[in-house]
Amino acid sequence: MKTVTRLHCAFRALLLTATCALMFFTTHTLMALPTVSTLANFNVDTGGLPLAGFTFGRDGNLYGTTSFNFGGITFNQGSVFKMTTNGTVTVLTNFYFNGENGFTANGPLVQYTNGDLYGSTGSGGSLGGGTVFKITTNGSLTTLFNFDPNNGGSYPGGGLVLADDGNFYGTTSNDPTNGVGTVFRMTPAGDLTNLVYFDNDTTGGNPVGQLVKGVNGNFYCTASVGGTSFNGSILMVTTNGTVTTLANFDGSNGSNPTTTLVQDTNGNFYGTTFAGGSFNKGTAFKMTPSGTLTTLVNFTEGAHLGLVRGTNGNFYGTSGHSLDDLQFGSRDSIFQMTSSGTLTTLATFETNSYFPVGSLVLGLDGSLYGIMSHGGSNELGTIFKLDLSAPNIGVQYPEGVNLTSGTATIDFNHVEIFYTSYTATIIVTNDGFSTLSNLAASVTGNNPGDYFIQAASSTVAPPCGHRIFGQLPPDLNRFEHCCSPYHQQ
Repeated sequence: MKTVTRLHCAFRALLLTATCALMFFTTHTLMALPTVSTLANFNVDTGGLPLAGFTFGRDGNLYGTTSFNFGGITFNQGSVFKMTTNGTVTVLTNFYFNGENGFTANGPLVQYTNGDLYGSTGSGGSLGGGTVFKITTNGSLTTLFNFDPNNGGSYPGGGLVLADDGNFYGTTSNDPTNGVGTVFRMTPAGDLTNLVYFDNDTTGGNPVGQLVKGVNGNFYCTASVGGTSFNGSILMVTTNGTVTTLANFDGSNGSNPTTTLVQDTNGNFYGTTFAGGSFNKGTAFKMTPSGTLTTLVNFTEGAHLGLVRGTNGNFYGTSGHSLDDLQFGSRDSIFQMTSSGTLTTLATFETNSYFPVGSLVLGLDGSLYGIMSHGGSNELGTIFKLDLSAPNIGVQYPEGVNLTSGTATIDFNHVEIFYTSYTATIIVTNDGFSTLSNLAASVTGNNPGDYFIQAASSTVAPPCGHRIFGQLPPDLNRFEHCCSPYHQQ
């Protein structure tokens, strides 16, 4: 229902498809929120408690990892799985109980040109510092490299990225030199070279997010700690190991960036920080290729994970909360952010599904897919889908309104759902001869939280004017002139 406050003359508010020639208008949008559906619940067979997001394979399936499973004394350090877009999960392999082939897979997989999937484990392996592995899509697992905490980098995180030169690049969070991690290059056969040793005081260190390949061929990443203000930094790394610090966080503009950057078509980078900002709940930021940093959003609650860019140019991400926050009514959610920082909550999760991990991934069907690390029917996490193509409401043949206590209420009993439109037109007409001020709109009735109203640029309707909310096709059979001398008040 729409409610419009009447302050001046008596008037009749109608839903019209055409009005008088004197037109004053602004636009409101009443839009149905996308819906979240649970595709799969992790269980004792699939493994659970995932720590990383998905990767879309070239076969159209999603591939991911878990950190724990119930494979008895032989396998219980997690699994690698495949999931179809309708939610069928198949386990490809399991990690050994003793960690011999690694455990704590904590980064997304990446697919090589021959279809094999490459990934890393944050610990375990023959030397205890983590591994890089390769797995075929039919489940054949090969350990390619074992990290040594006493020699070079160790404890990789964030996963790998495949470069144009055919090699993989990644980061570690520890090393015996400075103790804050490295950037490495690895051939598909497993030959690894350390390119960069981070320095906490200059470059920053302990990278958590994945390297991102920029349009110029260089890599970009965040350091979660260190830098000039010891709140983290954003770095550019060339394929030969030259590091350039592009921006430093100082707390007021964010602190502890732990997610993967994403680049838009203009070359700008977007990301989030775990802490800092006006409320110390993190920020969303934009950085130009030259390093100019702009804070777009100061978050007021939750821990906001990595962003993914949609085909419409907007960014999408998830917000997680602590158990204490969840117990006091907070809910994990999915949000949309424009490139200028306008934030909209698209969906919230039920209390039995919580702690999102990794970045959302965009499917070929235009939907967003993601992972919750806890909750679900087995308390081992869930896989969900957000359908961005959900229908929005349209209004047909309204019968007018009743005036009660200075308000005009539109009865939405005459509402049909259109699957081809994103907006609905609601025209509030002022037939009187005095200006109406402080016009407001709200939604009540069944499931009001399923819709939201975009704010109007003006709240005034001049005499014989109107305010338009969205757009509808004209229906000439239902046309009514708002300024006719025969129009009764």
